[in-house]
Amino acid sequence: MWVTFNLFRNNKTYPHSHSCNKATHTDNSISTNGINPIKIGFKTRLFEEKGIIPLTSFIAHLVIPASGTKEFQTNYFAPSFRFTMQHTLTDKISLGYNLGAEWDGETPEPTFIYTLKTGFSLTEKIGAYVELYGFAPQKDKADCRRWYNLFLKA
Repeated sequence: MWVTFNLFRNNKTYPHSHSCNKATHTDNSISTNGINPIKIGFKTRLFEEKGIIPLTSFIAHLVIPASGTKEFQTNYFAPSFRFTMQHTLTDKISLGYNLGAEWDGETPEPTFIYTLKTGFSLTEKIGAYVELYGFAPQKDKADCRRWYNLFLKA
């Protein structure tokens, strides 16, 4: 279930909360279904695109520890944030990137997040994009694998 409350449209701030109605946790072949903790957050536009300054937004969420099914609850509040940036390269190609961090609600160390995405308009109604992303924990060894997504959208 996803619930959005557009309270401050003039400020371009969009508080919302959402929770997943089903999640699966696998631990030694034991599977548990339940409701994820509630996540409350907002998105706000910081800058419009102008010259080399990208369209920039800030997205933040906070997981509420005592919400959701017991098996999926966190011990602590779990904040996350991202700065999202986008450049229009041509009328058919854009370049986007995100930088941020998230906490898991169990440890005080964040995991840093980065993405790089390029989007293409194939027709007026069909587009595609390629996205590369990765994670870098503060204390653990960084996962040197790079992840990617390829999408067509209509």
